[in-house]
Amino acid sequence: FTTLLYTIKFERGMTFTMMYVPVLIFLTFVQQSVQQKECFRYNVNFGGADIKSTVEDSADKCYTKCKYTAGCKSFTYRSDKNCYLKNKRGGDRGPNILSGHISANIQCQNVDAFWGEAANFGGADIRHTKVNSAAQCEQFCRDTEACKSVTFAVKYRICYLKNRINGNYRSNSSVYRSKNMN
Repeated sequence: FTTLLYTIKFERGMTFTMMYVPVLIFLTFVQQSVQQKECFRYNVNFGGADIKSTVEDSADKCYTKCKYTAGCKSFTYRSDKNCYLKNKRGGDRGPNILSGHISANIQCQNVDAFWGEAANFGGADIRHTKVNSAAQCEQFCRDTEACKSVTFAVKYRICYLKNRINGNYRSNSSVYRSKNMN
């Protein structure tokens, strides 16, 4: 970028160069904005682990505030414009469904296409919560700092977040789907 600025200062035909720099900067901004929005979890709260709260105009600005705050790993933005910066991925308790909230980890991992095996990973629970789908269960685990695997109770849509690969034990099951995180 320094070389580009040097060229702008000393080159007579600046029209192309002057136009190229803003387009490059704009494209970089758009790419970052799309990537951060892929990390947004709509109607999801990351409870606890607050560093501080601030008032921001949008979830995008809350994301930026977290990204440039030392120790911030995630945030929750509420519809009342309060932005809560967090020092843990997924907050203290991990994600839960809560209308009007947008949460994100600064370094996010999104869901894989393959979803688990017909098994129950027993024990090693961090917590359990009601979810809308197996994919959301996996996403909650990926968004929780200590989560290593999940078990999803298909019929009741209950997600069990685990702090160990395969939980404490593994058993075959037709009512549960389980998955280890990579």
